[in-house]
Amino acid sequence: MTQEEAAQLEHGIYNLHLHSGGTILAAVGSDPSGKRWIAACNWATVGHTFSYIWEDVCVAELLLSDRPYREFNHNAAFAQEGPCHIYGIQK
Repeated sequence: MTQEEAAQLEHGIYNLHLHSGGTILAAVGSDPSGKRWIAACNWATVGHTFSYIWEDVCVAELLLSDRPYREFNHNAAFAQEGPCHIYGIQK
C-alpha cells in the first residue's frame, strides 16, 4: 500500500494484513499535515509509538471507524449520552 492509498483510509481500528505475513491490529490516524500513521495495538517497540511505513500492508480491513463518534460528538446530546451510546455499548 502506498502513502497515497493510505490517505484514503478512514481513521479507526483495522486489521492490517501484511505482505510479509501476519496481521497487525492497529489504529490508523493522521498527523497535523494529514499524513496517515499506524499505531499497532498488539505489539510495541521501545521508542516507536507509531509508523508511517505502509509498504508492507497489502489489505486494510476496517473494524471500527471513528466517524460515528466524530459525527455524534458535535451533537448536544453527546454530553448526556456519552460515547458508549453511539456504539451501542451498555453502561
